[in-house]
Amino acid sequence: EAAAIYCKKILEKKLLLEELKNNFLVVNCGGGIVELTLRQLSNNQLAEKSSTSSKHCGSIYVNKEFLAFIAKKVGLDALENLQSNHYEQLQYMIQQFCKNCKIKFTGNKDDFEPYKMDLEETCPAIKDYITEPYKEVLMKNDWLIILTYDDVKTLFEPIINQIIKLIREQLYSINICFAMVLVGGFSQSEYLQTCIKKEFDQTIKHILVPKQLFAAIEGALEYGSNTKIIYSRVITLTYGIRTTSCEEEQRKRFLRLVQKGTEVQVNQEFEYEIRPCYKNQTKFSVELHATTAPNAIYCDEPGMKQIGTIDIVVPKLWSNRFINLVLFFGQIEIHPY
Repeated sequence: EAAAIYCKKILEKKLLLEELKNNFLVVNCGGGIVELTLRQLSNNQLAEKSSTSSKHCGSIYVNKEFLAFIAKKVGLDALENLQSNHYEQLQYMIQQFCKNCKIKFTGNKDDFEPYKMDLEETCPAIKDYITEPYKEVLMKNDWLIILTYDDVKTLFEPIINQIIKLIREQLYSINICFAMVLVGGFSQSEYLQTCIKKEFDQTIKHILVPKQLFAAIEGALEYGSNTKIIYSRVITLTYGIRTTSCEEEQRKRFLRLVQKGTEVQVNQEFEYEIRPCYKNQTKFSVELHATTAPNAIYCDEPGMKQIGTIDIVVPKLWSNRFINLVLFFGQIEIHPY
């Protein structure tokens, strides 16, 4: 959400006012997780138009592909021993790969230089763990491992393909998306930018990549100074209450008040009328539950959690015989009253 607030500023600077009324996609490419949300501007406020989708396909997974490549050259046992006994050398090897290869890779074959890694300089301890047939090959190559253009491209491909699939899934349910904004550290990869633009430049008019690496921090600071900037959020859980009839039931029923995937305005109210079971009832409790399932029926279903209890004391001279339970979603928390 903080990244989306930052993206709002970027779009306001670069695009026409009429365009800002349409959907735009925020793709937050972090180190571990890539998160996508579809947003829209409404009266200078941000409305969330779809549930956040995410996947573990950030930049560290390119590093994992790199380690898998190295394992094929030195043997898996040697790499695992290096990790267990000389972790600092393993990290140094990854850092050198990121600095001298991953960050520089643009996907342009003409400006690519093979990445040469000298094991004796980068992680000398691994030599003690390398066995045949890997050892003979490496000794012939003076302990050099060389990554070609195709090798490096192969490291990126499974990760980028997952990101592109995530974007497609977000766009599938909407008619038009006028802009996509890539933020987060991994978004600065020129090769990732090239692949995304190649895939979507015919369907999305504007694909923007701000240079600011700390978009989420800047967005969070702006939210702190103006909490009204958020107009709506898409609920990620289904909320409701436990209900019982006046007759004894074996399973407690779940009454849904708001369904997962619903766009909810800040402080929008969801109301339910509760009536006591007995004429002289003096008190009762209402249990608030949440679940990942959109259409749950019972409170003991998998994924269901009780998140609160409201104890109600019935006044002696109470004539209405019902209570209005109102659930509303505030800026950050859910409040029942």
